Amino acid sequence: MDTTFPPEIMGKIFRKIHENNLMVLLEFSSFPPEGFPWQTLIPWQGNVMAEDLTKFFSEYLERMMPYVKVAEQENVEITRIATEIEVIGKERNTIFNATEEERIKERNTLFREKIIPSIRKEYKGLLTYGENFQVIDQIDFWDKLDYIGIDFYMAFTNKNDPTVAELESSIKSLLNKKILPLQQKYNKPVYFAELGYRSYDGDNRRPYEGEDAGRSWIDQHPDSPVDHQEQADEFNATFNVGKDIPWIYGYMIWDPGYNVAIGHGLKLPEG
Repeated sequence: MDTTFPPEIMGKIFRKIHENNLMVLLEFSSFPPEGFPWQTLIPWQGNVMAEDLTKFFSEYLERMMPYVKVAEQENVEITRIATEIEVIGKERNTIFNATEEERIKERNTLFREKIIPSIRKEYKGLLTYGENFQVIDQIDFWDKLDYIGIDFYMAFTNKNDPTVAELESSIKSLLNKKILPLQQKYNKPVYFAELGYRSYDGDNRRPYEGEDAGRSWIDQHPDSPVDHQEQADEFNATFNVGKDIPWIYGYMIWDPGYNVAIGHGLKLPEG
């Protein structure tokens, strides 16, 4: 069941948020509806299983546009045009005729040549896209957006109680290895489109690569004790690193149950 509010209701929500002197970030995603058993059908809920990507993204854009127009009417500051829209190819599922590389290229072309220009015609606010850290370099249309958006879920150390300094060292290494080259290539500011840490012992060890990819530490170790300090250390380490990097513009705090946007010195691009 589609639980998305209709555009006119979203307009009222945007207005109420602005009345409270807050900024609005409108986010779009193509995830299956809550309760849909996607695990039995696809590897990840962000995987697009449509064989015809042109048709899929045409329908995606068609559903977006009424909300985009309301966002423009209500002066929504930022719109995240998509969330982790990942495509797989015939290497991982035989229903496809094209390879994963070919389908990624097709997805990128559709965003670059159709989706983003169509949104720009109706909306004058800032645009971004949120992609998982591991595959963020597969996106080649960052030059058409205003922000590079990172969904930052990574393992930091191989122990349960690292110091803040150890966490900072790991985060710096990850950013320098993967995000800095991307930022320099496109000369765009970066924000953490999703940043979330759980209050369990060992949370920083989340493996998002290999056979346990996508399974957090608590998923694998459900008896892990609560550890609020480790959670606080992860956030503090991330913010400590980010405050000294001029091209990091802000954070969106993510939790499976709710989102909380925080300013934390959020800046808008000049011009």
